[in-house]
Amino acid sequence: MLIEVTEKNNRELKVGDIIEISGNNELYMILSLKETLGGYVIVNMQNGYDSFSAYRSLERLESDLKVRGYKLYSSDDYKLQLMPRE
Repeated sequence: MLIEVTEKNNRELKVGDIIEISGNNELYMILSLKETLGGYVIVNMQNGYDSFSAYRSLERLESDLKVRGYKLYSSDDYKLQLMPRE
């Protein structure tokens, strides 16, 4: 997977954004569970399993991330390309 980042400094969280949580050096993507359970989760992009609890709103998710510390890669700022493994 290749991520090209072009910084636009959009800081509002939304579905599809990528988050790097301080201290664990792994990338997570914000996904919506509205079709099944409602709310939002962040899922580990490496293995697809690790996730934090579900959140009823993006505001609650953001408040939890602020406590942990995070870097945001807004979906407005990147182009994601799936690449075959070498």
